[in-house]
Amino acid sequence: MEAIFSYDDLAMEILSRFSALELSVFKCVSKRWKNLISDPSFLRVHHQRSQLRGITTLLIQQRDDITGDGLSSIFSTCGPPLFKDDLRVSIMIQNSFPANHVVIMGSSNGLICCRSRRTLEQPMLVIFICNPITREWISLRPTNCHVGRIFTFAFYPFGSSSNKASNFKVVSIQRQKCDQNSYSFVIYSSETGKWKTSMEVCHYKDDLNENKYIHIKGRFYWLTEKQRIITFDLEEELSGVIIAPGPMLRDGIRTSACLGYSDGHLHYAC
Repeated sequence: MEAIFSYDDLAMEILSRFSALELSVFKCVSKRWKNLISDPSFLRVHHQRSQLRGITTLLIQQRDDITGDGLSSIFSTCGPPLFKDDLRVSIMIQNSFPANHVVIMGSSNGLICCRSRRTLEQPMLVIFICNPITREWISLRPTNCHVGRIFTFAFYPFGSSSNKASNFKVVSIQRQKCDQNSYSFVIYSSETGKWKTSMEVCHYKDDLNENKYIHIKGRFYWLTEKQRIITFDLEEELSGVIIAPGPMLRDGIRTSACLGYSDGHLHYAC
């Protein structure tokens, strides 16, 4: 089979059209294929083509109505290109988690971010970054900082503006202990392997919707319960508040509004 792809450009053109799950198997064909599939130029082409295909996997996790935490049941729904692998993908993702009963917080460019459930046996927060393809994961334990239940995750497979190597960031947003009418930000960087509390403070008193947040081009967005969007620029470490469009709701009424993005632009639906 390898003799068919006697030129790397032909091999790249064909192999880059397969899914990441299939490529993980193709790496076992030969050292040449493994080196090609692991090459940054190939990964960039594959990433671009994957984005053109749109969403191929949707993770759905049941929630506990009492604690608000996720349960162990995780469902994976795939689009037409991967529909035949639906069950295999679901099992693969669940097996990639390092512990039972984790709460999925988000995903970014193929990596999944989740956290431990706080119980009597596990009172301390542990954050996990998992690669479902390789089944590799790392754990993050916040130290010398206050990290709440709401945090977002961004993975840069081809580096960021400050570093060309692949890296990821975790950003936590929580009420300040000294001022319940404002929010503080805590940042973890895989480049330094450390947590730091940002000097930035967002003076806004309304509560956040726990699972309504998104990351777009180095900026994080959190939707509040009163139709406002708190923003945080990761590079500049500056925050802001956007008034979302649409009719205002009465106090105490939760909205079904949500955030999304397409072609690098923020979208708001209500």
